Amino acid sequence: VLDHPTQHEMPQAVTLYAAIDDIAGHVPKEGVTIATFGFSIGRLPEPAERGWADFQLPDSVPSRLSLRHFAVVSLEGVWAVQDLGSEMGTEVNGTVIGRDFNSDFLELKSGDNAVVAGGSDSPFCFRLSVT
Repeated sequence: VLDHPTQHEMPQAVTLYAAIDDIAGHVPKEGVTIATFGFSIGRLPEPAERGWADFQLPDSVPSRLSLRHFAVVSLEGVWAVQDLGSEMGTEVNGTVIGRDFNSDFLELKSGDNAVVAGGSDSPFCFRLSVT
């Protein structure tokens, strides 16, 4: 069960940055501030596809990213990453989460967190900063 906090209950800020140059052109240098829980990251959809993410990145075929790959959520009052049923999982600080792994959620630590979407050799490497 996800907690639905108000802004004053979540004093921390979470910012998404590109961790490698491959995607740096698609993520603003100053990062993307995540102001609401449930903020999803995924692949830019093809014209006939539905289920878009809040923040979309282009991907080539075969896709590494799912349409809605992972989300930053509040779980029992703390920030966490939730894999949204992606084919290849999401790695958070070295631990892989997703439908084929032990958990769909992993709590974010204060400071910088490494997130890789779409397998360990994926170019979709992010830094989530919790301040």
